[in-house]
Amino acid sequence: MTKNKFTLRFTLKQHTPIIHFQADQEGATLRASELKPKLDRFVADDLKKLNPELYKKHHEMIKKFFISQKDKNQQTASSYKMKIIYDADATDAYIISSYLSKKQMDLLHSKKIKFIAPSLYFAQEKEIGALFKKEKINNRNTVSLVDDYEDKLKEILNKGIVAKDQSVRVEVFSFYESIRTLISYSLPYVLTLENFGTRQNKGFGCFSLEGQSIEDFEEGLRKLIRAKIVTAAYKHVKSYSRYNEVHGIINQDYKVLKSGINNNKDPYTKSQLFKYFCKAEQDAIRWEKRTIKQQINAIQNSAFRKRLKQMKSDPVDCGDRKGWNDLEPYNYKYIRALLGLAEQFEFQVTNSREKYIVTIKSKGKIDRFKSPLTFKVLDGHIYILAFQASISRITNELFGLTLKKKTNNGYEKINLNDIRTPEKFNIEHFLDKVVNKELPTKNDELEINYRKIIVDES
Repeated sequence: MTKNKFTLRFTLKQHTPIIHFQADQEGATLRASELKPKLDRFVADDLKKLNPELYKKHHEMIKKFFISQKDKNQQTASSYKMKIIYDADATDAYIISSYLSKKQMDLLHSKKIKFIAPSLYFAQEKEIGALFKKEKINNRNTVSLVDDYEDKLKEILNKGIVAKDQSVRVEVFSFYESIRTLISYSLPYVLTLENFGTRQNKGFGCFSLEGQSIEDFEEGLRKLIRAKIVTAAYKHVKSYSRYNEVHGIINQDYKVLKSGINNNKDPYTKSQLFKYFCKAEQDAIRWEKRTIKQQINAIQNSAFRKRLKQMKSDPVDCGDRKGWNDLEPYNYKYIRALLGLAEQFEFQVTNSREKYIVTIKSKGKIDRFKSPLTFKVLDGHIYILAFQASISRITNELFGLTLKKKTNNGYEKINLNDIRTPEKFNIEHFLDKVVNKELPTKNDELEINYRKIIVDES
């Protein structure tokens, strides 16, 4: 950071591609319109917990110029201006996909088109699929790029952006020395807490101050944990040099934590969250997927006459028990919601490409729920940050489930039984059991390999 009287200048290092909400600005990296509000919220809401003395010293300026989340509808004049400086011609663009076949990857490599796959980004699957065509050459089925792939690429590549030298400059102008002091102190912590762009809690859009070491980053994390802004943090035991490796690990670990991984092969890797609630200290809690499948297969409506496709792992129950019939009245809860809400589930049916869709809607006031987990990346090191404060918004909430399928006349719909989320959930207790291997998988390659960041309470 350098200073020029009323101007602060910072250089940020970009660690993972940023996916923009709207790719309307070619080559854009970080945007002031996203960074500034997060910085403002930190000063208004979190600074007091982290540094009470600094907050008290500048309290009047904070009260005057920074709007707390509780007062976000108020209007106030800004005490500073922020500008992000980047060179649009000095950025790299990536295709970001949840899945690409080996043939598709080889084609993209041959054209020197950069990509990240697999990843936890699904929004452009249709557009990415349109880049390829299946054809038969010498009686062999193969895949090739469509003739106009370069035109189709333009919109796709505007999403995943990385500065070529991994650096972005930020300038902050303010006449108030107090404001400059608050920003200089707060910005490193905001970059530790926050990612930017779409899918930001899945490790996209990670930045830090240039020159920040791993030790500095982790010490900042410990301070945030002591201040109870972050509940707990965990670091992957390995580091990775390529974006594909980083996002491949995040993709795999998040799925193992939340939904499990089922490629219709043995051994099926059960969700860690599923296992955790099966081992509940009191009554075991079964997850929503089992009861949804039971209800669908019991429906007599002719529109849903096709049964669900039987996977090798079905039916999933606690322990190694098999069988769709419950031995007793099970306690079913919507447990996957605890790590982030889904808009719908999809289920394959037997001998058909058709799918049944189950939509999920809160019967309360929850439209969106930010996952209590954030994946951070710094110089190839992967971290999981856990936030217990988010959990209280989702526990013991009632959700309605609707089964539907597309027909010639629109959608055929049937309401399923309502379901609640668990009454309580301790995110740190859950993750501690995961990293301590108390919920082991049957596949060593899919183990969650993190160590907890230990915090001295002094």
